[in-house]
Amino acid sequence: MFLYTYIMGHNFRLYNKFLSIISIDSTFIKTKIRGSGIYSRNGNRENGIKMHTALFFPLTIPLESIITPANISDSSMFDEIIKNIDGNILKGSILVFDLGYYDSERFKTLDEKCILFVTRIKSNIKYEIIDIEGKSKIIRLVSNGYTLRLVSIKKGIDDYEYLTNIYDLPDEYIDEIYGKRWSIEEFFKIMKKYLKLNHFMSRKINGIMIQIFLALIAYLILLLIQSSLNIYRTLPEIIRAIRNEVAICTFLS
Repeated sequence: MFLYTYIMGHNFRLYNKFLSIISIDSTFIKTKIRGSGIYSRNGNRENGIKMHTALFFPLTIPLESIITPANISDSSMFDEIIKNIDGNILKGSILVFDLGYYDSERFKTLDEKCILFVTRIKSNIKYEIIDIEGKSKIIRLVSNGYTLRLVSIKKGIDDYEYLTNIYDLPDEYIDEIYGKRWSIEEFFKIMKKYLKLNHFMSRKINGIMIQIFLALIAYLILLLIQSSLNIYRTLPEIIRAIRNEVAICTFLS
């Protein structure tokens, strides 16, 4: 764990907030209900819903999940998700989100609220370079005059650029922090593939919502089981063991 090695080797009191990362993202779930929301992707138009979620890392606990029609944009739900998360948790964590939530005014608002964040920068964004610190640049966005740190990381032949209001961590750790966003993709995979949110048993919105809430409860129970194991098991391994009727006392040993 590259990031944690750095943190533990320095002032823990200063860097302990970097142990908490909140990923924000959404996933599309297909339904057979007309009017539930039309979602266009890869040239196809499908009825469905979106699950907008904030996931707390490293515990991988969903702090907030909001279900909307599929045609509701991700960006429009960002503030609603943030509003429902405890302020102390927000200020003690780093928000990580992708380009779907990109908004220069949002960056300013988050910074004014002392909420740290890391996101990707859009390729067509105009900015002025104020200062250069190593491989990082301090830039001013032309759109609103706001100042942020631009971190550039090269991996093989690919270049990655991040915008952040964190100024006291090396470039590599900003990249590492953003990489933790993948945990929310794993969460969505478990919810859809293993807890069957890719197949709804009801064709009514109330029945769909019940199934989603039951899946969320099941996910939290699985986390509790996982935390009680003497040997680390992934959530899919635990699910398979339960489905194969493995005696829980045997599995926990």
